[in-house]
Amino acid sequence: ARFDRAKKDDEIVFPTARELDSAIYFRQHWDSYGVGSYWHAPRPVRPQAVGRDARRPFTPEDFGSAWAQAQTLLPALRGADLAVSFNGLFAFPVDGMPILGETHIRGLWTAVGSWITHAGGVGKAIAEWMTHGETEWDMRQVNVRRFHPFQTTRAYVDVVCNKNYAELYDIVHPRQPISKPRQVRLSPFHARWEALGATFTTFAGLELPNWFDANTPWLEKYAAKIPARSGWAAEHWSRLQGAEHLATRDAVALFDLTGLSILEARGPGALAYVDRLCSNRMDRPPGRVVYTTWLTPKGGVRRDLAVARLAEDRFWMFVGEGTRPQDRVWAERFLPEDGSVRLADLSDSYAALGLWGPQAREILRRVTDADVSNAAFPYFTARWIDIGYARVLALRVSYVGELGWELHMPMDQALPVFDALWEAGRDFGLTPAGMGAFDSLRLEKGYRLWGGDVDTEHNPYEAGLGWTVRLEKPDFVGRAACLALQSRPLKKKLCCLTLDEPGAVALGAEPIFAPGGSTALGYVTSANFGYSVGRFLVYGYLPVERASAGARLEIEYFGERRAATVAADPQFDPQMRRMKS
Repeated sequence: ARFDRAKKDDEIVFPTARELDSAIYFRQHWDSYGVGSYWHAPRPVRPQAVGRDARRPFTPEDFGSAWAQAQTLLPALRGADLAVSFNGLFAFPVDGMPILGETHIRGLWTAVGSWITHAGGVGKAIAEWMTHGETEWDMRQVNVRRFHPFQTTRAYVDVVCNKNYAELYDIVHPRQPISKPRQVRLSPFHARWEALGATFTTFAGLELPNWFDANTPWLEKYAAKIPARSGWAAEHWSRLQGAEHLATRDAVALFDLTGLSILEARGPGALAYVDRLCSNRMDRPPGRVVYTTWLTPKGGVRRDLAVARLAEDRFWMFVGEGTRPQDRVWAERFLPEDGSVRLADLSDSYAALGLWGPQAREILRRVTDADVSNAAFPYFTARWIDIGYARVLALRVSYVGELGWELHMPMDQALPVFDALWEAGRDFGLTPAGMGAFDSLRLEKGYRLWGGDVDTEHNPYEAGLGWTVRLEKPDFVGRAACLALQSRPLKKKLCCLTLDEPGAVALGAEPIFAPGGSTALGYVTSANFGYSVGRFLVYGYLPVERASAGARLEIEYFGERRAATVAADPQFDPQMRRMKS
């Protein structure tokens, strides 16, 4: 026989193969071939019913089409018999990623839900994590503590795991929202957005607007500033995103910020606790807002965030809803043992709106008696104001680079606040704006996206956030690492690049090359069109010798090189005149 089962080297000689259209894969086993098929309805098995053997009874009715296709694709299989047949068992975590890390039981670690494609990385990461307390790679997508409560319900697990099975071989667009389940979590403004013709995307189970049909009339006004897209780049995109972006810059827009989460630190030890947790100096007067980072002991950026000091002993830390469970675990890790700080998760008690644009102050004046002038309510401050019957925490901050406020109101009073703002905004061209415009506006202003532009694999100096690190503080998490990092020259830095060719696009994760180069210098971390500056913008980490403004580079998009140039960061309002007006 050509393949001797006594010889290990004979086990696999021919390539392992997959045929995506039919969801079939092939693997040689000496003188036999293993044929696996996902070309059938899922047959879920609950963890409690797995038993001691992962092999389940064979269901031939599920294999007929696959076996016929296998013989068409591999003619050598024609006439062969099925020597061994069974239904295999695969682990399907709800988000398709492995589950790693220390559980809520101290000292009990897990590494499950790993497929062979993950195996090498899982082994490396869990070994580093258990040995050193940190990993080379960011772990947010595989962290065992990442799941929201809704993701652990039986109903959700049933629906999403069956969906994951059915879509396993699908080619998924990077901006494609989950297909199902939908309507899992709704912001209190959902009905208002629906009435305005919102197209929704999902974020941590929340249905959030991506763009609005109600803004179709803006397309004629802004047509010349919104380049057309085609093919893959046009999927899950609308020209309305550009219209909403430009309407925000010209007048004012209202954004749903329910995806912001709030962790409150309160008590006599709150200042010392928050000051140790954060890299910036947190001993600021009540009413001040501070932009800062949480760092790992090795200096990686664990989270960037805004923190508002509401009283001498009370701080609100604003984190992303997507990583709220992990962020809460991280914050709990550093609580003092003497009970001097109480940490509370207020996220489900508050909703939020972003009111941003040159006319934002005029609208806010119509709905509150508070003095919202620049002198009384300056940039990066926070105040409680009344809007109707609601007591609202207003933060003079902006993620889109415009004058305006984040408005945080009790969940049960969110709709009256919305309606008051909407009615007041009629005279000022108030526009509903979605997550599409939110992203292009923040990119134009050079604001970092945690999990995209910044994560634990990057330190604050590389990410352009070194100004948030106050080494004069005697102690904070990551200080020793930052002292060492600051003393060494940078090897890479996050840069803004513009695409030179009209109509050129990128979506994220594309490799960046020197002109004619064969080795990637870095990868695109964020990409979108800057509708106010008229250029397509991308961000990515580059070696410092390639990071000077004017440096010529290339970005590979679907196998084609696109010319790009390192540009000033940020591209829009670098003096911050608009936000501070």
